[in-house]
Amino acid sequence: MYCKKCGNKLKEDAKFCPRCGEKVPTNVEIDYESAIDDTMEQTSGGKKKFLIIGGIAALVIVIVGIGNKQLNHNGEDDRAELNPQVYSTEMQSEETIFGATETIDALQTETKKVEIVLTEIETDFVETEPEIAEKYILFDSDSRYLTENDVRDLTAHELMLARNEIYARHGRIFKDPEIRAYFNSQTWYKGIVEPDDFSTDVFNKYEKENLEFIQKYENR
Repeated sequence: MYCKKCGNKLKEDAKFCPRCGEKVPTNVEIDYESAIDDTMEQTSGGKKKFLIIGGIAALVIVIVGIGNKQLNHNGEDDRAELNPQVYSTEMQSEETIFGATETIDALQTETKKVEIVLTEIETDFVETEPEIAEKYILFDSDSRYLTENDVRDLTAHELMLARNEIYARHGRIFKDPEIRAYFNSQTWYKGIVEPDDFSTDVFNKYEKENLEFIQKYENR
């Protein structure tokens, strides 16, 4: 056994070092100090091991995170490298669908423009019923029976023209200058039949009945 302070060799029963006077620890104290030293050494080693393991785990997490980010970023590149033909076909299909959608939208827009133009043209050139009615005194006297409500507000001159209107529809030429001038001014009138050649057989049932009706109303 040796002195812990100066290293001098001691007797087994010595209580103090004869050289430096350092107290020599008993066996119990030696075991206790050894146990403390071992515990401290184990604790220090455990902390070191824990720090090393923690550092390794953190490093693994960082590496995995970077790897996932890189995989996500390069996902399409990886697909292209693994199967370039399939990837190219998919990209072409997406581009084709996108292009077709744009083409359909453009066609629909142009179709609407054409429909608007056609509607405007139809509005300009197609005569409506009120416009046709303005060119006749009684525009439908050839297709229905007239009533008193149709003629009540007409003047004697208008009644005369309304009666001759039935003749004019069939192209009869008028001898009276005033009547002839009036119907010649109407866009629908075509005078092609001389008075002597005209036959009332061309009248339908409505026209025949309405001629008599107007004449009776004129003579009232």
